[in-house]
Amino acid sequence: MSEPSQPEQGIQAGPPAGAPATAIQEGAPSPESIPLPPLPSMPESAPALAGATGWSAFDVVLLLLLATLSVFLGSYVVTNNDFWMHLATGRAIAGGSPFGVDPFSFGSVHDGAPVFWVNHAWLYDLGQYAVYSAFGGRGNVIVQAILTTALFLLIVKLGARASGPMIAMLLAALTLLVVSQRGLATPMAASFVMFAVLFVLLRRGGALGALTDDEQPCSRAPWGVPLLFVLWVNLDGWFILGLTTLALIVLGNAVGARLGWLSRCSLRTQGLVLAGSVVACVLNPHHVRAFTLPPELAYALGSWLPTALGAGGETLRALANNDPEALAGAGYV
Repeated sequence: MSEPSQPEQGIQAGPPAGAPATAIQEGAPSPESIPLPPLPSMPESAPALAGATGWSAFDVVLLLLLATLSVFLGSYVVTNNDFWMHLATGRAIAGGSPFGVDPFSFGSVHDGAPVFWVNHAWLYDLGQYAVYSAFGGRGNVIVQAILTTALFLLIVKLGARASGPMIAMLLAALTLLVVSQRGLATPMAASFVMFAVLFVLLRRGGALGALTDDEQPCSRAPWGVPLLFVLWVNLDGWFILGLTTLALIVLGNAVGARLGWLSRCSLRTQGLVLAGSVVACVLNPHHVRAFTLPPELAYALGSWLPTALGAGGETLRALANNDPEALAGAGYV
């Protein structure tokens, strides 16, 4: 006697007859795959923090306000005597005065023999005198305001990508407040700008190790450093500080390479840039005699320093012994 037939059990290839269609089963699935509902659409990625990776409208407004502040910090009535001395020196150079002779100082003769005067700022003096002759004192104030604003913008450019625009602008504003108390309307203002350009070139070339992941080092940027020193050595004696800083950066990267911390700029390139910068500093009317310390630094180091390296320090020490009030009023120390 045959058993009654039972319905077939197991996974059916299609829905039972008369079963309503579901949202998942739009058609007969294949035996090899199980249909899944469509994935929900991903929400659009939230914009990155403007203060960390980009410039917001508030950052742009703040940049304009601080740039305006830098213009005002550089636009003021010149009261220091050094400015008029530099104008007079520029007039003497324009009139054919020979290099190496200081016509305005009693220190130009020592023990009956002439003292060679290394005027690092001869190009600054000549340029300021040319501006004064063409536009008067207002032209010199405009030049000073341009230098101050350039310093602010360079510092912002240096730190905006690494630390964000807000922090970079605050640090740049703090720098302006500090340097506005010392060095404006003097060749030192040019050194401030040159120093900022030096760091921008080194960072762009990868020698400072401050590039972000989405930045690629520019192989041509480090080679602008020797050209920078050609100009710097003819503007101010503080170029020696920039050259020392460059040497310390190269030395630090060399030590880091021995420890396994590789820079994104090759040591060979850094060494060649340093050597080229030293050679570039000889391109001035005083040649190798330009490698003397600024008077303020030579005075601070003391009397043990050889006269050939710090003649200006000896002059300041003599002035301190004879007229200390004049030295304090000049703002040198």
